[in-house]
Amino acid sequence: MTAAEMKRLQSEWKTIGPVRKNKSEVIWSRFRAAADRFFERYHHRHEIGLAAKLAEREALVVELESLAAATDVPANLAEQVHQVRTTWTRSVPVPVPGMKLLSERWQAAMGRLMTDRPDAFLGTDLDPATVIRKMEKLVLRVEALAQDA
Repeated sequence: MTAAEMKRLQSEWKTIGPVRKNKSEVIWSRFRAAADRFFERYHHRHEIGLAAKLAEREALVVELESLAAATDVPANLAEQVHQVRTTWTRSVPVPVPGMKLLSERWQAAMGRLMTDRPDAFLGTDLDPATVIRKMEKLVLRVEALAQDA
């Protein structure tokens, strides 16, 4: 529901007509309480949205940390890490102080995975040798463009 819709409902309330106060007080209190809750949430919608996004990022970090700490390495570890990483990179940036700590935890978990289980990532986009080869190809293309210019 939008704020405009809520305001329209408040205006509609006023057009219903009068009723004795002792008959309408309870329902008026409910209406007012619901409207107050709506506008309280509406005024804090950005903070609520950021908190939700931060919670989503927290869940991704916890998932990556559990993969890094697992004693039984799943056969599809690289695929699972790739999925979590893709979700992380496609997520909307969260400009809040708590994000710095989450990013540090993310990097630490990713580092543990790369250090402790390098064989699981051979030939993937997380394999350092594969990444370096891709970087080398890009450098060669950029150098060729620079030379031609």
